[in-house]
Amino acid sequence: EHLPHLEAVVDMLAMLHARWWAAPKAAPVEWVASPAHDNLGIQLNAFIFAAKKGTPAIRRCFGEVYAPVLAWAPLLKRRHRYLVRRLFTPPLTVCHGDVHLDNIFFADRFPSGCAFIDHANMMLAKPLLDVAFFLGTNLPPAVRRAQEVALLRRYHATLVAGGVEGYSWEACWTDYRWAMLQCLFGYACFVVQDYAKQKSNRTGVFAADQASVSKAERNLARVYSGDGPSSPGFNGRLVTALVDLKCDELLRDALSHARGPSPCCGGAPAATHEDRQMCADVAAAVAAPPSAAPTEAL
Repeated sequence: EHLPHLEAVVDMLAMLHARWWAAPKAAPVEWVASPAHDNLGIQLNAFIFAAKKGTPAIRRCFGEVYAPVLAWAPLLKRRHRYLVRRLFTPPLTVCHGDVHLDNIFFADRFPSGCAFIDHANMMLAKPLLDVAFFLGTNLPPAVRRAQEVALLRRYHATLVAGGVEGYSWEACWTDYRWAMLQCLFGYACFVVQDYAKQKSNRTGVFAADQASVSKAERNLARVYSGDGPSSPGFNGRLVTALVDLKCDELLRDALSHARGPSPCCGGAPAATHEDRQMCADVAAAVAAPPSAAPTEAL
């Protein structure tokens, strides 16, 4: 019965993404973060870090639920440079960056049926990142499985109606699968590291004295861990989406088609010469003139 709400969200995302499809970092969106240039390229460097150090942190904190994905760790390590290139190569668009249900209001008075709040994480990114994060980490797996393809086709059709050209349904579906991996990397870098620190120091939700854990800490941990098999939380939903979409096959295909020797991560978080060259390559791609001007406001 909530399908109209899901359709409203993907419609709104498609309209946002179509409006700024391949838009340059210039007025009126000059303030939106660029993955390669702003804040010392924090988005790119964060994902390099996540590819190298994120999986051990996940294993320490949530190893059981992430076990199917952790089995892919050798693939992630062997081609982390390719993965980051793939996740940040244009076309990029303006993305909300944090599309979860607490940031969405539904009401008939909104032209598209919903409105987003909390725009602090807006960025130039691959458009399917918003869609993957919403469908993969907010919806119960059974609901996502039942509506996923129809919602993605609706999203793609709305992009095309908004003026996006040369972007096929097949490319949209493939980008959606890659974007689900990007959700994993973002989680590994920005969320799990804090939990790993808590576990090492026996603080927060991992405190020896559980009576000292605050209500806020318990509630946040519940968001990620859920309430059991029937309500798996963020972690369980993301793992299920990654497995359902067979994202390991994307990694295997990347490994089989990549040329040259596989880079060694060595477990060190410091950027290597190859990492810096990769950042420069992606920065050049992001800075290149867009292939088409953004569509007019819808």
